[in-house]
Amino acid sequence: MVEFAQRRPAKHQMYWRIHVHGLEPRLLRQYQQRFPESVVSSICAMPVGKISMYGEKEILLRGPMFHVVGMTTEILQDKHIYHYEVVMLNVNRDHGTELGINEGAKKEQRDFFRSMVEASRYEICAVLARRYSLEESEAYTHLAKKAISHINLQSPVQNIYNEDLVKQQSHSRPTWHGSTTSTVFPQFHAESRAKWQKAIAQSDWVTVQGILALEYDWKRSEWFNYFGLKGG
Repeated sequence: MVEFAQRRPAKHQMYWRIHVHGLEPRLLRQYQQRFPESVVSSICAMPVGKISMYGEKEILLRGPMFHVVGMTTEILQDKHIYHYEVVMLNVNRDHGTELGINEGAKKEQRDFFRSMVEASRYEICAVLARRYSLEESEAYTHLAKKAISHINLQSPVQNIYNEDLVKQQSHSRPTWHGSTTSTVFPQFHAESRAKWQKAIAQSDWVTVQGILALEYDWKRSEWFNYFGLKGG
């Protein structure tokens, strides 16, 4: 990122270090047990390397809300470099059909879910903020505990504050693959999907392995969950 940005002539530059996390797993399980009919998805941060024309290892951020943890400034080769460290939660339950509903059971779901998002976000911020300000870190810890207390008032399952979430790296990164129609994807990606489907159907494991070899190691397992694409 820094090497790329330094090629630009701008006198002032800003870099964002974005920490993308999901909900605390134990809180997510608790929500799903209480509201099993509610759909929780991770559509805010999506790896797009294999559907990008340039094949870059990049993440598409779709309408995320950032929480700024800290900012530092340095001077490098007469340029002012501003580093922002931010946190975002890659989780969503407000789907298109529910955006205008905020009463009754839907309001209860939304309020409970909001508390879980706040507890998870503040837990992460508390750990990251220590490099900038111990006082701010303690304030985030207080907010996380407050959110957990609010959750405990609404649920028979009692939670306690911990710092496990910021240390976790999930091996399962679910991706929403969108439509089943081939025409909504770039042609080369749709062709790869069609080739994959045909190879699986014919037990052509050499071709299957060849396709997997082109994918990121942490994305390879997801190919086995791809649905078949239909024509235009």
